[in-house]
Amino acid sequence: MEDWFLALEEGLNGAADLDAGLDVMVDAFSRFGLSSINYDYSPMPLTKDQEIVTPVLLVTRNAPDSMIDLWRNAGYYQIDPVMRVANTRTVPFTWSYFENALSSLTPILDDRARPVANYLHDTRLTIGVTVPIRYGNGALATFTGIRVDPERHFHRDLEQHLSEIGLAAYMFHNFAMPKLRPAAGSPTPVRLTRREVECLKLSAQGYSAKQIAARLGRSIGTATLHLQNATRKLGARNRTHAVSLAVQGQLIDGI
Repeated sequence: MEDWFLALEEGLNGAADLDAGLDVMVDAFSRFGLSSINYDYSPMPLTKDQEIVTPVLLVTRNAPDSMIDLWRNAGYYQIDPVMRVANTRTVPFTWSYFENALSSLTPILDDRARPVANYLHDTRLTIGVTVPIRYGNGALATFTGIRVDPERHFHRDLEQHLSEIGLAAYMFHNFAMPKLRPAAGSPTPVRLTRREVECLKLSAQGYSAKQIAARLGRSIGTATLHLQNATRKLGARNRTHAVSLAVQGQLIDGI
């Protein structure tokens, strides 16, 4: 096993970018019978209402092209039971979408999760292992390995390898972190005005546009305009995404 970790470290040290690093991890995780991998990073994984936020970075290997689009743009990330579990765990866990599998997903395979479950059954990506990687400031990264066409109880076999899989996931994350900003953001520096920063910080703290306006002594329309301008400058899809990008880009702090 020590030779395996040394080979993984050497492979990541020689990888020029995230894509090359993912290729190294696919190779390494084949040892555990895992053929597909996903990695994501969220500087703010949950809203104030505890709803899951779409990550600023989401990359896959050996997964269908449709997966990224569904998880990023069609709301699958918010209803994915694996992500729901990941937001409550601090250690690696195995999971299975088979009925009566008695995995970490069993209690939450409800109607809300049905689109995700159906898609993963259709694409035969039904069993895997996920490593949550947490930060003191609330940020969350997850690394997931999946087996295509697994045996029904394969998740139990994975449990004996959780420590090695967890360490390997952290090795990849340490490799990826310096590359996250150019991978997840725009190469053009974003410049926010003082008011835009103030509005985003208050939004991150859970204040509505009306409450922000009251705190700043401005009209609701003015506060809304500042938030809209910041969202546009950051290239965000919505206000929550704008806050995530601003935190990840270190444009706002002290939250």
